[in-house]
Amino acid sequence: MALPIQPTNTQAGCNPVSSNCVIWQGPDIPCITLCRGDSISDVTFKVATEICTLVEQLDITGFDVSCFPPICPKPENIHDLIQFILDQLCSCCITNSSTGTTKGLVPGEVSVTNCEDAMSCLVPIASCFQYTDGFGNLVVEMSIADYAAAIGSRVCSIASSLTALTNTVTDINDRLIIIEACDPCNPVYPPITIPTSCLTAGTNIDISDFVENLETTFCALQNSTGTPSQIYSAISQECINLDTLPTLTNTSVNMGSLPGWVLAGSYNTMADAINNMWITICDMRNAVYNVVTTCCTPSCDDVDVTMTASYTSPSILVDLTGSIGSFTDCYAAGCYITITDAYGNTYTTQINVASNINGAPVAINISATSLNAYTDYTVSLNLCMDDTIAGLKCSQSLNYSIVNSALCPSVTYSADVTYIDYTFPNPLSSPVTYMLECWNSGQTAIVTTSSSINPAVGPVTGSITGLVAATNYQIRMRVIIGSTITDCPFTSVTTKP
Repeated sequence: MALPIQPTNTQAGCNPVSSNCVIWQGPDIPCITLCRGDSISDVTFKVATEICTLVEQLDITGFDVSCFPPICPKPENIHDLIQFILDQLCSCCITNSSTGTTKGLVPGEVSVTNCEDAMSCLVPIASCFQYTDGFGNLVVEMSIADYAAAIGSRVCSIASSLTALTNTVTDINDRLIIIEACDPCNPVYPPITIPTSCLTAGTNIDISDFVENLETTFCALQNSTGTPSQIYSAISQECINLDTLPTLTNTSVNMGSLPGWVLAGSYNTMADAINNMWITICDMRNAVYNVVTTCCTPSCDDVDVTMTASYTSPSILVDLTGSIGSFTDCYAAGCYITITDAYGNTYTTQINVASNINGAPVAINISATSLNAYTDYTVSLNLCMDDTIAGLKCSQSLNYSIVNSALCPSVTYSADVTYIDYTFPNPLSSPVTYMLECWNSGQTAIVTTSSSINPAVGPVTGSITGLVAATNYQIRMRVIIGSTITDCPFTSVTTKP
């Protein structure tokens, strides 16, 4: 008998005894070769050995289940593995009571829980189904359910495309049958009609009838007007240098200067020719009418000219209207015209009456002359007209007075209780008198006046005194230069209360 071994660590109060000294008193256990009378050490060793062998045998990592479709969820222990095997056996091997056939691995014949688990398993997908998710990752796996849905959707799309392609092929085939049945030597054209035409009565005219009528009408028109080459030849028969020849009505004006005349450089069409022909005919008619009405004996009564004028800084605008018959200006540069301002300064120049009568006003720029730009003007035209054929000269003096609105300066008024202050600019040199007339509100009587005689060029100030408070007055300025008096517009001013 072995000696007891003193352990290094024992529970307090226990009597330490070696396991070799303790005897198994239970029955024999043949499956693990355990016999009655074995020491506890032997019994423990044998039991531990059997347990390790059993644990190793039950480890599921040693089982090969690759023959099955992907298993989801995967078995975690021997119990899960055995249950999976039993489920598969039940699915595959139990006979269907209604049909008498053995069940197969059909999703509809597997329990709902196991089917949903299987459909949730991830499987690799074909490259044509792969896509990039919202995070930029390439998705290469899908659950069986999603994969099946995607495949179904793709199949439906292909089926729809096949239907459309089938319809297209059928349509093309029908057209091909028509084309093959067509006789190329006797094509069928749709009828062409013209809705309406000035060449014939009726509507929806057949194209062949329309072309026939068009040809008939065109030939008739060409027979009447000549061929295009004949028309162009006739157009070119215009008088040589007709643009520069004088008109018959007024020899100082060339034909090319008449309104609407087409000059030689632009003269190409029948319309141009007819246009110039009518202008020429009208010129001839006016000349003949003048001959008929004057009976070939011109007189100074034929010269009937009216002159008006206006001032728009910096020019005097002279407007000439009336008639001069066959007369022209006595001088090549025109008749002499003189402009005089209120100070007696004059400016003389020449304007051509014959070329400007009944035309646009003649502008005479006076900015570089000695004329004052702020006075009224008198315009005098020494009209001298000549008819060289009849050997007759006619003279006449035309005068026109211009009231210059620039003569009235802009006056600023400042009213108080019993007086009104004023200020205005003076652009004129002596002699000039500015008189401010203060009228009652009805402009029936002058209340008082205030004058500035020969003020210096520049601002002029003064006051109108002796007035009544809270009273409206009408004030106007009179500008007096020599014997010329200009009355400016009234201005309404009210004194303070």
